[in-house]
Amino acid sequence: MKEIPPFLLKGGCLLLCAGAGLPTTTHGYTPESPYLQEPADILPFLEESTAFWLAAWDANDAAFYSDVSADGSPRGSAKAFLAQTRNAYAMSKAFMVTGEADYLGYADGALRYMYDFGWDEQNGGWWGQANSNGTINTGIWYNNDRWSFWQHYMLLGPSALVEATADGFHADWLAQGNAINDEELWDDRPGYEGYFSNAALDWSWKSGKGFTPTVDAVTTSALTNYLMTRDPLRLERLRDLGDNIVYMVEGDHGHVVSFPSDYDNDWQVNANSTNTSIGHHIKTAWCLARVFLMEPDPVYRDAAEKLMDEAWNHEGPDGLGIWDKENGIMRGTVNIFDGKVSGVADWWSVEQAVTGGLMNWYVSRKPEYLQMADEASVFSCRIIMTTTTGKCTRRWPTTAS
Repeated sequence: MKEIPPFLLKGGCLLLCAGAGLPTTTHGYTPESPYLQEPADILPFLEESTAFWLAAWDANDAAFYSDVSADGSPRGSAKAFLAQTRNAYAMSKAFMVTGEADYLGYADGALRYMYDFGWDEQNGGWWGQANSNGTINTGIWYNNDRWSFWQHYMLLGPSALVEATADGFHADWLAQGNAINDEELWDDRPGYEGYFSNAALDWSWKSGKGFTPTVDAVTTSALTNYLMTRDPLRLERLRDLGDNIVYMVEGDHGHVVSFPSDYDNDWQVNANSTNTSIGHHIKTAWCLARVFLMEPDPVYRDAAEKLMDEAWNHEGPDGLGIWDKENGIMRGTVNIFDGKVSGVADWWSVEQAVTGGLMNWYVSRKPEYLQMADEASVFSCRIIMTTTTGKCTRRWPTTAS
């Protein structure tokens, strides 16, 4: 194992090292996943995953292609900003695990590409997509308005790289992104606080509240903003978001399971908000657990456990449960008003089950939460993860088809 960079020992590893103090006993459940039994054994998979995306690196633009083949080679010329910020996050975390400084160059380049082409200099805020030459086409839906998804996720990469390196240039961009969200996307009306879902390109109108502007804010930057700065205002914002989530979960919205995902400006449920993604359901639970760890008010823990218990125990009127006990994985969506469950899990929701299960097991020590994380990890190992050097068997083609 390579020597850990000194600054990581001084508090830089804010999220990655959160599990370092986990107890050795699992309180009634023994994981079967090789990666939960020996977490260090996932390192080969991590290195292969980063190598996969490095095959999509364009050295001329210093950015990642976003459409790739099964072997990672580029398909077309698109370099989506979402790919830049997410890969910058991944490369920053790979550096934090391995100490390989080369990863930082890729993170830095991807973010500089995003800063150069993705920021609206006239109005402030992030564009959703650029043409292959970096020009912006406002005729495509990505750029029709300021969707909160873009405004939050463009901060994911800068947040991770600042966490890893404390680089002032990227810290300034993170602060700029935070400022526009605080000034333009946040509704500060007493009793209606929260991030809006959408806004005009010039910020002249704003509309909607709900899952995306709230929970994605926690995962992308709100948590790390506070952890890196310990600024009381950042803790207040994190708690505001936690309170919004508790309202979604515990509010009297007429739902029998999960929570409504979409609301109007005044936090009234939109009539068409009948289904919630089960991946979002479990993601919300782990975000609540993280808020609880920062601000130990039991309302956050209790709402998280309510969601996790529903994920594990709920069975719809047709006999399908949120958690597929036979295959060890969640299903796709749940109707929040009649409880019907449908669909199947996909790659990102499987990841949320691992994170949600581990985080809430850490808080509660309920063995079923660890079992959820373990079953999702085993499922990933069997079906999704592809590695030649780790403990999982490669499942997909190794060349483009």
